[in-house]
Amino acid sequence: YVWAAEKTLMGGITTARDVGGWNHLEFAVRAAITAGIAKGPRLFLAGKLLSITTGAVGYYPGMYDVANGPDEVRAAARRQIAAGADLVKVMATGAILSPENEDARAIQFTKPELEAAVEIARDNFKHVAAHAHAVQGIRHAVESRCHPIGHGTYADRAVLQSMAKKGTFLVPTNCPFTSVLNDAKIRSEMPAHLSERLTAIRETHRKAMAAAYKLGVPIAMGTDAGTPANHHGMNAQECVLMAQEIGMKPTDVIHSSTLNAARLIRQDANLGSRDEGKYADLIACRDNPLKDVSALTRLALVMKGGEIVRNEI
Repeated sequence: YVWAAEKTLMGGITTARDVGGWNHLEFAVRAAITAGIAKGPRLFLAGKLLSITTGAVGYYPGMYDVANGPDEVRAAARRQIAAGADLVKVMATGAILSPENEDARAIQFTKPELEAAVEIARDNFKHVAAHAHAVQGIRHAVESRCHPIGHGTYADRAVLQSMAKKGTFLVPTNCPFTSVLNDAKIRSEMPAHLSERLTAIRETHRKAMAAAYKLGVPIAMGTDAGTPANHHGMNAQECVLMAQEIGMKPTDVIHSSTLNAARLIRQDANLGSRDEGKYADLIACRDNPLKDVSALTRLALVMKGGEIVRNEI
């Protein structure tokens, strides 16, 4: 975790949101960074993600807090907040990187369960981030006031229009769909059903994200770093994919990675722009990212809170 945090910072990410930790080790890393013992971005953490009973729990031991029914969801949300979570993460639908018997097109938490998570988060001045691929799961999450929606693979026009109207953020996470497919070694070593899924739905995801952008859904950058071949420190590759895969303008890509991202975590009073009174977080690129967004992957300097942490000028 400490190594990953430092790599992330050196890659130009001065603030990061973690929405699926492991046995709360991420809380210790956050404390070490705050104390100056370790290097890394400011961390906003969800702790263990809330999930129904599912085979994926065995796939990722230490990541899930299993809850079935609204009362159990309320208790699980309280557990994560008590542990130090800044937000609550819920599995509104099945996942892609999961056992063969789990289907990302199916809902997991029901709407009453999602509403229970939002109730506890709201009462504790926090928000709920929803993992959601299935269109009905996305709809339930939006109607329950989960914010943001992660992935959104099977989103249709109606649910995207609802998100745009409500101002519900979308985090596309393009990286998992391309990183594995571009790494033959990783692809050969992972279970066949996972690479087959990623290949099969990549275009579905791309079209949904492009539609979201055209419809005016607010978008924030997020990478799902830590998934296969999706390495910490390479986070800015997501910015490149936002332009290449879904057609975002460089200015919008940068906005999604700065002020929009700060708004998503309710930190826009402190982060996301160069306004007076905010933290002095800056990166310097070797080329102009407004002309070539891939310049965001070629850094010469990183400053976090006024301190230069990487200097290759």
